[in-house]
Amino acid sequence: NDNAETDAVGVGFAKLSWLLLNSKRIILLVILYSLANLLTYYALARVEASVYSVLMQLKILTTAAFAVLILGRNISSTKWRALFLLVLSCILVASPAFNSPVSCNSKEKNPTAVSMMEYIGGVMSILVMVSAQPP
Repeated sequence: NDNAETDAVGVGFAKLSWLLLNSKRIILLVILYSLANLLTYYALARVEASVYSVLMQLKILTTAAFAVLILGRNISSTKWRALFLLVLSCILVASPAFNSPVSCNSKEKNPTAVSMMEYIGGVMSILVMVSAQPP
C-alpha cells in the first residue's frame, strides 16, 4: 500500500518520531536551508540592504553556470547576455543606495558601524548563499 509510505502513523510524539525516521531523503535540504537562513541574518547585520540585494541577484548567474558545468546544458550567447543585463539592471536600480556613506570606524564612535572584516564576512556569507542555495 502506497499510503503507508506517505502518511504519518501515530499521534503526538509517535507521529513526530515517525516523521523524523522517514525524512532521511530531505534532511540535507532542511539543513542547507537552515544554514542559508542563518547566513542571511549574519550578512544583513554586516552589509547594507542594497549590497545584499545586488549580490543575491548573482544567484541567477550561478544557477546558469552550474547548469552548464554540472548538468552539461548549453546556454546560448543571447541568453548569457540577457542574464548579465538582468544583473546589471539590478545593480543600476540599487546604485542610488550606494551613494550613501559607509562608516567603517570604531564601534565606540558609531554603534552601528561595522568593521571592514565584518563587512567582508557579510559579503562572503552572501556569496556562499548564492552558490549553495537553489533559485
